[in-house]
Amino acid sequence: MCGELLADHDHAGEFVVIDGTHIAAWANTREEIENGDVEGASWGKHEGSFYGYKVFLVVDAASELPVAITMETGKRNDTVAFEPLIEEFDERYDTENLQAALADAGFDSQGNREFCQEKLDCPLLTAINPRRSSSLKKIRDDIKQLFEERDDGFDSPYEALEELPQQLLQDYGVEAGSVEETYIFQAIKERMHRHLRAGVERVFSRLKSFTGLDRVRARKENNVETHVVLSAVALVAASLTAHRHDKPGLIRSPGRLI
Repeated sequence: MCGELLADHDHAGEFVVIDGTHIAAWANTREEIENGDVEGASWGKHEGSFYGYKVFLVVDAASELPVAITMETGKRNDTVAFEPLIEEFDERYDTENLQAALADAGFDSQGNREFCQEKLDCPLLTAINPRRSSSLKKIRDDIKQLFEERDDGFDSPYEALEELPQQLLQDYGVEAGSVEETYIFQAIKERMHRHLRAGVERVFSRLKSFTGLDRVRARKENNVETHVVLSAVALVAASLTAHRHDKPGLIRSPGRLI
């Protein structure tokens, strides 16, 4: 179903976004949650503490379609969930036209970048996680200031680099012939494409409001995972129905379609 929609959408398959959200476990009593008795669920952090599961998506940025989905226990770190999610996406889709994968700071690791390049043959552009080191915090702050001073943005990462002090670039290891391989170059590219990441939040919102993913009423882990997968299928099926009935305005509005 995704393949049919992607084939008819301009710029589909050029950028994907990886992100995760949480869903609460269903329990009959508060004691079950406090004792951690719900199968597959655990305490985790995402916009505060929660008890339940994490759902991870790969979303096509142009079409806002969920093209791969996995579920993990609530305490699972985003970085650990990255590889199985990318492997599922790689198995299902032709990534020949993929220019980059975008993600937030939770996926910021050298291992993830290398795995993405190996599997998808494209860079992983993540927001900078400043908790990893003081140098990364400095890079993040310098790039943020740079873009705030240029309301109209930049036409290319090279143009942004020219605005940074030469001494600063040397501190970050930017030398002639190696600029595209540097962390700061990739960080600037991420900043230029950050607007594309907004689509994944809209997909999560549709999943939770349209398919009830925010109120899963299942206790067994397999049943919860089935609900998660079928939620994505239902969202894509609604988009495909709108597409086949020549109602492009309803492709991203499953509630109105019904």
